[in-house]
Amino acid sequence: MYAQGKNFNTSFGEVYVLQKPTPLSGDLLKYLDQLKAKGRLAKDVSGIQAYAEPVRPGDDDLTVILRKGTTVVFFSSLSQPLIEAATTAIFNALLAGPAGPMTATYPDVYGKLVDTCSLIPADTFTQLTGLPTSAVVTETLALTEVEKDTAERSCHRIEVERTNHTPISSIDVTLSQSRTEDAAKARIATMQTAPDTSFTPLGENLGSESFIRTKTAVSEKSYSVVIRQGSAILEIIYDNEQGSYASIDDFKTKITPVAKAVFDKFQQS
Repeated sequence: MYAQGKNFNTSFGEVYVLQKPTPLSGDLLKYLDQLKAKGRLAKDVSGIQAYAEPVRPGDDDLTVILRKGTTVVFFSSLSQPLIEAATTAIFNALLAGPAGPMTATYPDVYGKLVDTCSLIPADTFTQLTGLPTSAVVTETLALTEVEKDTAERSCHRIEVERTNHTPISSIDVTLSQSRTEDAAKARIATMQTAPDTSFTPLGENLGSESFIRTKTAVSEKSYSVVIRQGSAILEIIYDNEQGSYASIDDFKTKITPVAKAVFDKFQQS
């Protein structure tokens, strides 16, 4: 799936491929015959059939289905020009036939990433918060086409859920690794120009530069620490069980030991 927009919530194209050794189901073949009977077979050339699905009520997606023997490709998009371009590209690819196994090449910056969950292990979380932490952590990895020279990895560690359902503590660590230090500096500059965002020097000797990032939403402020070390950027968020912080100074008091512990682990990695 190709997506764009904040949190990747705007999808503009989806591709599904069914290929040997997956057999085509009888239901799928029956459905394609039904589309043909309804005049939805748009093209039948060189053994490749292209079908256009009818638009379903409440769904504006346009969908084309291309079949060559036992290979079936579905493509959906809201954009008619994209549908037309994709149909041509997929048709030509099916016409050319397989060219060998698919390979994926990752940016070399991926090799510089460290395990972000190792930067805030369970014993460190407990030492900093005085609270037990869940043995389960969530880690995500992003390699974007927009910032092709930057790879990102994040880890979310949380306190063991309380039986009385009161707020719990959590620490998030995100590492953005750029190819060069200049690219990381440019990323910091872009972050500093984001709407409703301000950067305040942390005042601690951490990395090449370090800041407290403040985001303002309506009447509520949220804080994080941003540390750049060469071509790498760490962002640390500490949500404690008391809820929002009284002030930026209150946040700095609580986040500084967390930031130091995470940065020390990063330097050792």
